[in-house]
Amino acid sequence: MLQHILSRLFWVIVVFSIPYWVFGEGFAESAALGTRNRYHANRGIIVPSEEIDADRYIAAFDYQYPNPETEGVGVYLYNRFTRMTDQGQEGILQIGLQGQTRPFAELPPLNLVFVIDTSHSMAEADKIAWIQEALGSFVNKIRNGDSLGLIGFNDTPQVLFPSTLMNSPQKRQGFRDAIQTLVPQGGTKLEPGLALASEEALVNYQKGGVNLVFLLTDGTELSARLAKAQAHSGDIGISLIWYNRDDLDLHVVNPLGEELYYDKKKDSTGGILDVDRNVTGETTKPVENVFWYRGTPGQYRVYVQNYDYHELARTPIPFEVWIKNDKEYLNFEGTVSGSGSGSNTEICTFEFRDTGTPVPQYQPLKTYREQGITLSTLGVGSDFDEEFLRLLAEQGQGSSRSLGNRELIQETFDTDRAFERIAVPAAQDMKLALEFMPGIEILGAWGCPHQIENNRIMYQVPTLFQGDYKTLVVHYRIPPQMAENDSQLASFQVHAQDQAGKPFEKTLHVSPSDPADAQTDRMLRYSEAMVQFAEALKEIGDTYYAAENEPSRLQIALQRARETDIALAKVKKELQDSAAFTQELALLTRYYALLIEKLPPDQRGPAVETLSRMSAENETTSRMSSEAAPVSRMSTER
Repeated sequence: MLQHILSRLFWVIVVFSIPYWVFGEGFAESAALGTRNRYHANRGIIVPSEEIDADRYIAAFDYQYPNPETEGVGVYLYNRFTRMTDQGQEGILQIGLQGQTRPFAELPPLNLVFVIDTSHSMAEADKIAWIQEALGSFVNKIRNGDSLGLIGFNDTPQVLFPSTLMNSPQKRQGFRDAIQTLVPQGGTKLEPGLALASEEALVNYQKGGVNLVFLLTDGTELSARLAKAQAHSGDIGISLIWYNRDDLDLHVVNPLGEELYYDKKKDSTGGILDVDRNVTGETTKPVENVFWYRGTPGQYRVYVQNYDYHELARTPIPFEVWIKNDKEYLNFEGTVSGSGSGSNTEICTFEFRDTGTPVPQYQPLKTYREQGITLSTLGVGSDFDEEFLRLLAEQGQGSSRSLGNRELIQETFDTDRAFERIAVPAAQDMKLALEFMPGIEILGAWGCPHQIENNRIMYQVPTLFQGDYKTLVVHYRIPPQMAENDSQLASFQVHAQDQAGKPFEKTLHVSPSDPADAQTDRMLRYSEAMVQFAEALKEIGDTYYAAENEPSRLQIALQRARETDIALAKVKKELQDSAAFTQELALLTRYYALLIEKLPPDQRGPAVETLSRMSAENETTSRMSSEAAPVSRMSTER
């Protein structure tokens, strides 16, 4: 019975993952995380709390904030009081930032250079053909004052179409012809391709325009192998790949002197060897992976050993080692000869500091950005390193998107609003400050990175694109002595620049007496439910991994999953929205099933009955949501 339920649940989750692929800030920040969590769950993995980012779950909803008509960014405040406790009145404040939407014809001049990954992996699923089709259509929209360039890269980069002002039919046809020369072959050398594209973008630099490099890639051979192996990452990730059936082993010594390798797969600081290949020579595309969700400051030593040969040839074995050290990515190439301890090959010693600051590797991006060239990254397919592409885009002051199929790539370049959301800034260098009246307690804040000081929250948003949106949610409490006070509750200040560099400032105020209409109440109930869902996932992950030898942890995690399922279903029913929380409920049901599998067989009975009910409820709501046609994830019109 359990396996039958699991089989049905797999298809429920996969089929109804599609609504997450929407464009906007929700697409940029939540799609990758939500998809990765469902990917892990479908393959039997409870996602650890370190990989749950509530900010991106908040971003998953497009609340359809009004389009500002006269300003580059609209700012909207929504407040709702929730429950009264002995400690005071609690409330939820939601802040919506909406970039202005403009027709393509009214966009500033475009100077775009596409840098396309043409490595051999791009032949899979016709990914090159997806790009050729989308860009071939996109050139029809380009105006006479816009410029296009095309770079292809694999082991080496090549200018396939120099940056050109597209002011004639012949030039447009030349771009189409260049697209058709894209042929998948070779490896993936990213940095030379980006450097060449950035130089090409300077040729037709548009003052006051959009000067942007578009990177389209399906990732490296490493990222593909890690994805297939269901490998994890964190503050620190160390990965080894090689190209035959020999049994190479990755060894890492942590700051305490403990060694992680095939015979000791966990250390006392949280390090885990989660992928170990070619023990029996099972593949010609092996990978090994060691990671720490939370790194311990100090020095780490890395070396590679050939445990034993499986190939007949006893020649030196080439390999690559990739190291993620906080926000720094390092790559090493080498060979190992012989076998056993005599083959030990030192890679490096590096220091983890957990600073969270940009590193010298990204200085070239900073240089081009200072010259006015920005970078947006588009991940094609599903096996790329999402975090790496997002980090590149952040350093390049652009956006990052995950384009999992042909339709999404086509939509990105065919739909005006979708294109704006990855290419045209509405505001840059946004500094935001929310300040509550003295005495009001901030209980939690979500939506984007922030800093809380007493009753003040400060945010920084590098870029908000046209047609894009950002949602900030704050949970607060007013002490009893202030509960009846009708004075100002909070103020919100915005300091930013528009796309042309013109300063933009705005201040809004919230009063406790401001009425909460039905639409505001509905919106904030969604927000609150999504926060609770994300926090519940973190609690489940913490409970599941906290003490693996403690049987009660499974029952506690099961109870938390079921409580959250009931709470979401209740909000869904009260809002009378068949499309609401479909994916979230499906993920909770899948978690419930995974937790049951870990229980001793004699303890599964009652839980399996509960799972059967949850499965039936999910299938019902999934069918209902597929028949509905909501304008947004909220299923509301404005």
